[in-house]
Amino acid sequence: MCPDNVLNNDEDPLSQELDTVFSLLSFLKQYFHLPKNCYCNLVNVAPETIQMLNKQYRGKDNPTDVLSFMTTADQDLTQVKTLSEKTEEYCFGEIVISEKTIRHLHSQHALADTYGDDLNICVIHGYLHLLGYTHTESHNNEAMLQLQRTLYKKYKKNYE
Repeated sequence: MCPDNVLNNDEDPLSQELDTVFSLLSFLKQYFHLPKNCYCNLVNVAPETIQMLNKQYRGKDNPTDVLSFMTTADQDLTQVKTLSEKTEEYCFGEIVISEKTIRHLHSQHALADTYGDDLNICVIHGYLHLLGYTHTESHNNEAMLQLQRTLYKKYKKNYE
């Protein structure tokens, strides 16, 4: 089984909450019935780095909580499963987060009760993007956010 990787490109050590993200990534892999050889990378970066990436790839010059980078343009769940059959290991993308930015945003307008829960919601959001879910149109927005809430609740119920 290929592990999902957590890479820390920030100058600070990873928080204890981020350590629990491994179980969330495992839950998501099981939920979507992804093959064992599929994995994604989770990269923690400084607020300045995520702001630079946000500007470069989305044209928004401000820090954000999460960005996703697919391995293949416009990939979806079916394509991830198909491509993973052709290789021993298949990395289907990277989720880039900024723990410091998530902490700051949590203090301003929390998505959930705790910082750890906000972190999990951001990871779920990024994972959905890697599987082709979008929220650019109003009906897609609600569908993706509803799935995000459902996954968060199922994870909380079964894994915490």
